[in-house]
Amino acid sequence: MPMKRLYFLLFCTLIGVQVFAQDKWADIWCDTWNVLDFDGMRFEETVITRTFRLKQDTIIGNQTYRQFSNRVSVRFSEDKKVYVHYKGFDDDNPDTPDLPTGEYLAYDFSAQVGDTLEVFSGLDTYSTYPCVVDSVDIDPETKLRTITLHQICRIDDGGIIEEFDDMQITWIEGVGSPVGFLFSYLPCGWVGGPSYQLLCAHKGDELRYASRLYDSYGCEYNSAAQKWADTWCNQWNVLSHGWYGASDEPFRPDTWIYQLGQDTIINNMTYQTLYSYFSLDSNEAKSYIAALRFTKDKKIFILYEGTEYLLYDFDVQVGDTLEIFGGIKYYKFQETLPHVVTAINTSESGRLHIILDAITTDQSKWRKRWIDGIGSLDGIIHNTATTVMGNGVTTVLCAYYNDECLYSTTDSFYSSYGCVYNDPIFSATEEVESPTPSAQKVMQNGQLLILHEGKTYNVMGVEVGK
Repeated sequence: MPMKRLYFLLFCTLIGVQVFAQDKWADIWCDTWNVLDFDGMRFEETVITRTFRLKQDTIIGNQTYRQFSNRVSVRFSEDKKVYVHYKGFDDDNPDTPDLPTGEYLAYDFSAQVGDTLEVFSGLDTYSTYPCVVDSVDIDPETKLRTITLHQICRIDDGGIIEEFDDMQITWIEGVGSPVGFLFSYLPCGWVGGPSYQLLCAHKGDELRYASRLYDSYGCEYNSAAQKWADTWCNQWNVLSHGWYGASDEPFRPDTWIYQLGQDTIINNMTYQTLYSYFSLDSNEAKSYIAALRFTKDKKIFILYEGTEYLLYDFDVQVGDTLEIFGGIKYYKFQETLPHVVTAINTSESGRLHIILDAITTDQSKWRKRWIDGIGSLDGIIHNTATTVMGNGVTTVLCAYYNDECLYSTTDSFYSSYGCVYNDPIFSATEEVESPTPSAQKVMQNGQLLILHEGKTYNVMGVEVGK
């Protein structure tokens, strides 16, 4: 299949952009582009997302531009052209292929079928190339144009200049190209596909464009983050006791299972769903808790009830203060709580251990231990003082990656419990004391539920019905 046809088919899998009429043509354009960079695979075996933004205005030669990078500024003309002002490299280096300092055409949305244009090739090659307009399509609603072109390549073969058509190029008015705002496809004759792909484009906070070809990547895919996420456990067996009763309630240990589920795209970012269920229950009764997002800088964020909070940060130094997700207790979300990093060390297994002291309002401190790949020893989402203050106590008995146990508690008090321990099943309905009155424990299909003020909650305080 010819390259230009291949790239046209790929483009057909991308969604267009929704924009609205503006007073100025420049106003229809996005100002932020998230570009997937495959080029790093050749050197670092990683794929990253690079974010490019239009910055402040700058005056060059009595013309107003938007700064884009240290060497590139962009000008939108009212005749529907986009120009790049490029500051060339040091002319003293003759080995660097480079354009001289000056203005170059990047896009022309006034072009007609058959026009030949000399176009700026992009930030990866810093040259120009000729191309011919193949088609012009106008969206009947937005009146914006999508233009397809093909690149003309010239090769000097023994003094004879040969021209041939190479890959097809697509321009989207208001967005740029499906490989990025100022990125070319590839130099003439190059095989293997483009080194870049546009994942998302925004105008302010509004998403204007998203790739369907790479929709599973979201807007900020990074293989380094994914590789780090793959080092983490995906199941935690957490012993809890004294969770609902008063301080004089008999010790009642029960094991809850927390599992990471499938990937999901939320707000154009990749999360993993987190579920829990009572260990005596079947897998059919899993309750959704939240979603977790792993980042390339070794942070984990939790998305809980529409708001994202910091859950873990394994890229810290001793003395750093972190504001961390406070957890869920007594059916309610707990406020975030500051923690100070007091020690960092590495275990014999090579996993990083971080010791934190949570600073409460009365200046007392509650110590926490995080292990890279495991999380808090109190539970994957029980990582702050708010989740242990009062009567509730949680402890990770075991942590798994699939069926492989990667961690088991070394606490002598709990180690005899194994990986699953439960008190004998109590009566179907039982009145209990709680910080809020009129709470009941209910066993329904083997799952422990809490009835409170006419609503039903699971063990994590997530409402599951009335």
